[in-house]
Amino acid sequence: MTLKHDISTQKISTEAAATLRLSRLFPPLEEASTLTVSCPPGDYSAARLAQAVEDVDARLLNLNMTAPDAGRERIEVELRVSHRNPASVARSLERYGFEVTATTSEALYTSPEEAADRVAELLYYINL
Repeated sequence: MTLKHDISTQKISTEAAATLRLSRLFPPLEEASTLTVSCPPGDYSAARLAQAVEDVDARLLNLNMTAPDAGRERIEVELRVSHRNPASVARSLERYGFEVTATTSEALYTSPEEAADRVAELLYYINL
């Protein structure tokens, strides 16, 4: 019995199959941000990373660890969390002793028009 969503049985090119697998593993989310964390190999703990993320009421959606190169003394870990703004998560990770090397997040507004509308609303309330 084959499943309709089982991508291993579909006749797809190798590159397209890899892209499909990745999109199933890491679906795009509007309410998410990505942080890159660096630490010595002896200090790495997925449980501590998850605890640091959950301390600020965020959920850990993905955790990807890159293996250290022979000449590197630090491990890099990419985290995807359930907050648009990664600042509070980054501060929590730093309190736990991890070094946050990069953060990315989705845009707060879907279009320039929506951002302009929000600014106009704010100015209206300021002028009251």
